[in-house]
Amino acid sequence: MSVRETEEIDYIYLEELTHRPVLVVSDPLGWKADDEREHIELLRQKLNSQIVFVSSGQIEKVWPDWSGEEPVTIEVAAQHSLTKPAKDFYSQAEEVLDEAGIRLRFTLLA
Repeated sequence: MSVRETEEIDYIYLEELTHRPVLVVSDPLGWKADDEREHIELLRQKLNSQIVFVSSGQIEKVWPDWSGEEPVTIEVAAQHSLTKPAKDFYSQAEEVLDEAGIRLRFTLLA
């Protein structure tokens, strides 16, 4: 799965040290100028689905032992470096997710 399947959870795991659930978004897409708007829209939809998954309590079905005290993290695992518009999007997304009590982490895969 990837960012293209906006309604799906790509991968979820529990961090060992913090016992915090991490929802992973796999993002193999590049940032060509022609595709940038579509890429950002896919990410927006995918992140919104992740918010619903957490806020609706669906995450508790996956991790019933999670106390809810530690915030969930959404990690975007990307294959391409961010452009300026992409960085701007992530900055805005971070603010929105923070308001929902969710952390955002961007990881560039080598």
